[in-house]
Amino acid sequence: MLNKSGDEVMSTRQKRAERTRELILRAAAEVFERDGISTASLAWITEVAEVSKGALYFHFRSKEELAGAVCLEGMDRMNSLVRECYRGRSPALERLATLCRQLVRLVRDDVVARAAVRLANDGSVGGMLPSDPNREWSRVVHRLLSLAHWQGGLNRSVDVEALARLLVSATVGVEVLSRRDSSWLDEAVVTRLWDTLLTASSD
Repeated sequence: MLNKSGDEVMSTRQKRAERTRELILRAAAEVFERDGISTASLAWITEVAEVSKGALYFHFRSKEELAGAVCLEGMDRMNSLVRECYRGRSPALERLATLCRQLVRLVRDDVVARAAVRLANDGSVGGMLPSDPNREWSRVVHRLLSLAHWQGGLNRSVDVEALARLLVSATVGVEVLSRRDSSWLDEAVVTRLWDTLLTASSD
């Protein structure tokens, strides 16, 4: 029987470590999303992840560092949708509407993304993030609405900045309301919201 080379052993250990980190992140997301960071405990997170405390501390030195990692991972998943949206070639208004539906679907179905939004909006990890997620979302919305305005997808008299603020408020509000009533995280709800706002803005 052939012995594994040093590189193979290292690769196996690295994959195992990455898998353990993923388990910890998902378990932490479940706990943070349900209980918030102040109530969550590392002991409970290790129980949910089915890993030892030593394994958790190998990857994360504190609950705050773990919360920051969950938030960064969730934001990265959402940012990948934004980057895909920017690469699109359909009209800007259509791309923005599609992006909103995709983000709702992601937050509804992905506990890491859902926990990231809650942690960011609660202000629990503000100092650990490179920028304010809501401010970045405002920039995305404003950029695409400005492009839509230039393309003729909006009435020329529309105040783009005011419309952007309204849409950001609505989308952030949907997430907040969904914490007690998950039916808010429904693509149909977002579609009706878009139809109502943009019909008024296009006339």
